[in-house]
Amino acid sequence: MLATNLMMQFVKDDLVDELPYLNAIQNEMEALLSAIRNSNQNWFIVSNEVGLGLVPPYQMGRIYRDGLGWANQRLAKEADTVLFMVAGLPMTIKS
Repeated sequence: MLATNLMMQFVKDDLVDELPYLNAIQNEMEALLSAIRNSNQNWFIVSNEVGLGLVPPYQMGRIYRDGLGWANQRLAKEADTVLFMVAGLPMTIKS
């Protein structure tokens, strides 16, 4: 939801201003990771996987997929455990 809400700030005439959006999502992820590191708490982050399907036929969908994909990769890199849920079954990606 964060990626969607953030992207909407960069939409004009159904087109996304790509570079500012990608910079903004990078900044948001770094701020989130900083908050997580400083919290001394366990965090559970739930996100969508948007890179397994067809390439979206429209610009907004492609940029959303790229931004969320990057955010997921960045969060997974820092995470202790990463699970991928398929049909209600957890697949361990990183532990």
